[in-house]
Amino acid sequence: MSLKLVFNEERSHSLVSFANGSPSPGANFSASVLTHKSEPAKNMIVVASGSSALRYVGSNDEETTKYVTAEVDPSTGVARIFSTQAYTLRPLLPSAVAAKESGKVAIKRGFWQQQDDLNTDFGSHRKKKALNSRLKNNMVDATAVVEDTITKAVDADDSIVSQSDASLNLNQYSTVLLCNTQAEAVEDVYPLTSLFEEKLLKAVEKEAAYLIDSTDEEVEEWLRDEVGFTSQFVMEHIQSLRSSNDDSSSKDRAVYLQLFIYLVMTYKLKYSDYRARDVKKFENFNGTVKFWLYSTFFLGQGAGRKMPSRMKDKILAYAIVIAWHLDGFDTKCVPLVDVFDTSLKTLGTHVKSLGGSIHHLTDNRGKRGTAHAQLTLPLNFPKVSLKKR
Repeated sequence: MSLKLVFNEERSHSLVSFANGSPSPGANFSASVLTHKSEPAKNMIVVASGSSALRYVGSNDEETTKYVTAEVDPSTGVARIFSTQAYTLRPLLPSAVAAKESGKVAIKRGFWQQQDDLNTDFGSHRKKKALNSRLKNNMVDATAVVEDTITKAVDADDSIVSQSDASLNLNQYSTVLLCNTQAEAVEDVYPLTSLFEEKLLKAVEKEAAYLIDSTDEEVEEWLRDEVGFTSQFVMEHIQSLRSSNDDSSSKDRAVYLQLFIYLVMTYKLKYSDYRARDVKKFENFNGTVKFWLYSTFFLGQGAGRKMPSRMKDKILAYAIVIAWHLDGFDTKCVPLVDVFDTSLKTLGTHVKSLGGSIHHLTDNRGKRGTAHAQLTLPLNFPKVSLKKR
């Protein structure tokens, strides 16, 4: 077969290779090419992994060999030739020195965490399976460390540990919500404006308006047929919103109630649901909402997307905090147990990990009644023993 060579000067190609091996099948990457201002021939490429925390960088500064690539069209016999920049990519590991120079807080990632990042993109099936198994068991250890951090922050002198320092320490763990251990009012322990960005809240407003403007029957039908569940908690709060005379407060509460619905929908997703390229239940969501859900509660993308048990724990933690704010920090447990298909014992464990407590109301005869999840000051975090049992 003879080919007609046509040199294409309008665009060029990039050819990359990884210094530490070949990516695993199905690994996702996105790339950006940066051009030197004074020397346009010098480029740097930054590649971000969609399945781990790693980024890879490479440059053509020391390139001595010229490369070309060809796109062959068999039907016409034309081969289009492109000038090609070749890059060898190396993993960019977080550096405490670089962070200090830039004025940013260094991300502390130990040797094994860095190995996990590499195994996510390049590891064999056996190594990935071992990694996933270990991640599922990380929740207990992380909880113990965080609770120890909280205790130290509360006991420490104000001049030594500031509120921002305590919040930063807690926020290093992805499964623990940002907590203000120095709060003087209970509503400031888990401030909603800190947990949810303003951009996200604005994106939810349109859906939230439906909760107020529709009838109970319309909302119940929507929950049952489109959302996929019914909820006593949601319906009771919708009725409360409509009976309120404060339009501004009702609008804000409707937004948080809509976020609660998103959390329940995400929690109830099955394995086959979230392994799709785009989760079907999310397809009509605002782009900002989808990005928040994917980036906050999932690992990986597409067929490689995962929702480990610790992420489901995180969903439940968010939902409990929203419920507290909607209920004045005294929430009935049964509606939450029902909508999340969990047990009172499991819910109680999450309430206590957030510094709250479970109380049972009693009648005049002292008979034990309905369980309530409460958040009060001072916070009461459980003590975890690290001794081997």
